Amino acid sequence: MRSLTTLIVALIMGAGVLPATGQIGRRPPEERFFDWTKIHFPAEEHRARRDRLMDRLASDGSGVFIAPSGEGISSGATFRVAEDFLYFVGLELPNSVVLIDADERRVSLFVPPRDPRFDNPSRTSDFPGRPLVADPRISSETGIDRVRSIDELVSALTAVASEGRSIYVDFGAACADISSSLQPFQSRSTELVFAAWVAAFLPDASVHNAFAAVARLRMVKSPREIDAMRAAARITMVGIAHAAEFIEDGVDERTLEGELEAEFKRRGAQRLPFASIIKSGPNSLWPWRGLASHYDRRNRIMRDGELVIFDVGAEPDYFVSDVGRTFPVSGRFTPDQRRILEMEVGVADAIIAAIRPGVTLAELQ
Repeated sequence: MRSLTTLIVALIMGAGVLPATGQIGRRPPEERFFDWTKIHFPAEEHRARRDRLMDRLASDGSGVFIAPSGEGISSGATFRVAEDFLYFVGLELPNSVVLIDADERRVSLFVPPRDPRFDNPSRTSDFPGRPLVADPRISSETGIDRVRSIDELVSALTAVASEGRSIYVDFGAACADISSSLQPFQSRSTELVFAAWVAAFLPDASVHNAFAAVARLRMVKSPREIDAMRAAARITMVGIAHAAEFIEDGVDERTLEGELEAEFKRRGAQRLPFASIIKSGPNSLWPWRGLASHYDRRNRIMRDGELVIFDVGAEPDYFVSDVGRTFPVSGRFTPDQRRILEMEVGVADAIIAAIRPGVTLAELQ
């Protein structure tokens, strides 16, 4: 009875229990970053990306490129690191910044001394701590030799600005400059917030949008990236085929959505790139208005003679897909349905056949 009472008191007081030993109140050993994560591409892949960016910036007059990683605090969803940081570094590091210096051909990674998500002095059993700056694998896995404390970032950027060198941040295609993006009722990306912060504390710095340079770099995929894209498409294909087995008169759209997304997770997709759109009958005529409406609007019961359309995607390892497929609820297309669908497939095939280097999206349209 005494041991049970001790356990209850310990749980109430927040001491916690060590699952491996059953001991109460003893702090477990510190975590290591790579105990719970992995890098999806080898160091030479990320090094080649950084080298190509330095070459491109050098052709534009040089300077430094900086990319933030994001706060890393979960609001119920798994932390998703900012795209550019992931592209050039490859790790889900919180509150970090990569600095790529095209003038000195040098890369620095600024990270917190310790992972703020793993420290809580009042709950040491649950938060054992996780060092970052002192973790040698962060350098070896990314190929970045200079791993520094995030506390040194301000002095590093101040030095760049005092030398009159340009600072590049990718704050999006729609933003010609930082001030033009300040609109009410509009979400702001991690990169845009970061660019505004740089401009605020270094008002005399020359801050430029790196969107064009980064986008042109990222639109050319390596063999490893192509394999990852194929894997994302394959998971989506299998998920749609699985969910389609449940299509029949009287089934609601959300049932298909549940079967689809469960299969995505079974196949290894950690997330969805966007909310799945499964629309039947009149819902398929105005999907965007349906998406913006109350959630019950997206749970229509399907009937024979109607079509059900999948506009869905999966996201395994940060690579996303977006696939559309159409099915007859009855199992067979009517003559009119088949005629329209064959026309649409013909258009899609013609567009795919026209895709080649140098062709623009406007020309394809």
